[in-house]
Formats: sequence, C-alpha cells, structure tokens
Amino acid sequence: MRTLLFLLMSLPLFAQMPSDCTPNSQLLIEYEWDIANLAIRRMREYQSPDLLYVNIPQHQKDTIIAGLSAILNSSFPESDSIFNRYCMHDRTSTDMTWQSMILTVDTSYAWTAAWQNLTSITGNPFVDSLVTKYGLSVSSFNNYSWGSMAVLDFTQILNINVLMDSLEMEPAITLAEANAIIGLAGKITYELSDTIRYYNFRFEFSDCFDGCDNYREWRFAVNPDCSVEYLGFTDFGFFGIQPLPVPTDCNLFSAINRLPQFSDKIYPNPATNFLTLESDADSYRIFDLYGRSVKSGRILNSMQTIDINYLNSGIYLIQTAIGTEKFVKK
Repeated sequence: MRTLLFLLMSLPLFAQMPSDCTPNSQLLIEYEWDIANLAIRRMREYQSPDLLYVNIPQHQKDTIIAGLSAILNSSFPESDSIFNRYCMHDRTSTDMTWQSMILTVDTSYAWTAAWQNLTSITGNPFVDSLVTKYGLSVSSFNNYSWGSMAVLDFTQILNINVLMDSLEMEPAITLAEANAIIGLAGKITYELSDTIRYYNFRFEFSDCFDGCDNYREWRFAVNPDCSVEYLGFTDFGFFGIQPLPVPTDCNLFSAINRLPQFSDKIYPNPATNFLTLESDADSYRIFDLYGRSVKSGRILNSMQTIDINYLNSGIYLIQTAIGTEKFVKK
C-alpha cells in the first residue's frame, strides 16, 4: 500500500497581468486535440445537448481557445514552463478524444467478411455511411476463442462516445469501446465560473506506466477582459515530493515572432461591409479579440470576398494556413 504524501505550495499574493485572447495558428494546431478533450469534458459536466453530435461544435471550443490564448500571450514565466519548457498536453485516458476504437463483431453476418479482410467498405449501407462520413478505416481484425474484434482508426477529432453508440445500433456489432492506452501523462482542466475561466495544467512524471507518482500543477484564472492571474502551483508525490525532471524544451511558441509574416492580401483595411482576401490557402477563419470564431469559409480561385456587414465595429483577426493578420471593421 502506497503512502500518500501531499504538499501544497502557492504564492502568498496572486499575480495578475494584462493579456489578450488572440489565438495564433500554431496554438490551434498544436493544441487541437487538447481543446477537443476540454470541450467534451465540459459538455459532459453540464449535459449539453451538443453531446448528441459526433462532430464537436465550434462554439463549444471557442471559449476554451480564448482562455488558453490569454495564458500563452501573458508574460508569466509559468506560462513559458507550460507551453515551451515542459510542453504540456491533456492526456487524460478516460476523457481523451481517441483516434481508435475496438469493436466486438459477430462474424455470422455476411458483411463482416470485408472487415476480416481489412476492407473498410462492407456493402452494409448503415455501416458504410458511418465509415464514409467519419473517415473510419479497419486497421486490424482478430478472431479469438471468445469472439472477434475489429480495430477502427480515424483521423478526425470526434465525440467518440456518440459514434460508438451509433455503431452499436448495427446487430453484428455487440460492443464498441475506446482503444485506450496506458502510460500517458499530463492533464489540463477547464472550468467556467460566472465569467472567470480557470485552467489547471498538471505535469505528471515518475513511473507513469499505470499512474504517475509525481506531478506539479500550475493554476491560472482568465478574466473577461482577457487579463490573466497566476494562482500558484501544487506539488504532489506518492513517495515524497520529487524535483521536476529536466524539461523537454520544445519551444513551440518561443519562435512565434520568427514565423513567416502574413503574405496574403486583405483590403480594404479598415473595411465597412466587405473584405477581399487574396490567398493561396483554401480556407479562412475570422476571430474577435476574445478568441471567438465569428466567421469561416472557403477561398475559391485564390480570392474571396467576405461579407462582414453583420460584425460589430472593432478589431478582428483573419487567419489562413499562411498566417494571421488584423483588420478593422468600421
């Protein structure tokens, strides 16, 4: 039986500094799965009707993105520790948006022969509609004495529980479950209380095969004006408090200022009713300064005229795969 030792350490006075919720393209790419995890966990907590959708609605992610952006954009050394030195991600195995699932399959049904041959399209209209819509592929199929199991992989970020429930409506699929992996470390939690967003970043280390022996958890609050408060940290150890290991120093965001400048063209700027975007990218997204996505669309023939008449006056960011630029809506 392990002896549990716990030590709480925090600053005597909370530190606060101004920041902004402007997201950058690298955060949206590097933390895409983390944001989805936090959104699904939040929807479960409040039993949101959006839990019925396989695809996670963007509005469920926007507030989370804004808060993460504010912490990243702040000048706290602890923010640097999270994003650049220890390169933390949400690896909570019970909530994670997995990219693989295991299905128990009754092979007496004729259509399952395709999956046994690792062919994803089966001739079963219901199954094939899900396979096609969500980009599922059969990566393995094994027959055991107690039953047969197929492993389906996918690359989209999905609310996997709803998808598994849908697959279990097919009589030949008797059970669907996430293809969980042990040995993952790290957790990010998000809570919205009134108008304050709270984030905890837990870096776990030391014997993480079946549960880590140690962690340090940094705590932040993001206010409605996007200012950030650092609320201190907690150290935990089963066998005593151990020092943090040597950081991995991924420096994902330390080099943001050295990324290529925005080479697309937008005009007029300021704009009143319409904004013209010239870009070799295939899509765009517009954010307000709180990090909320307010519009997105495709770019056809390297040019797109965007209706911004309904936007309130103010500063916005337009983002493509090439970069991000500010514009003013009059």
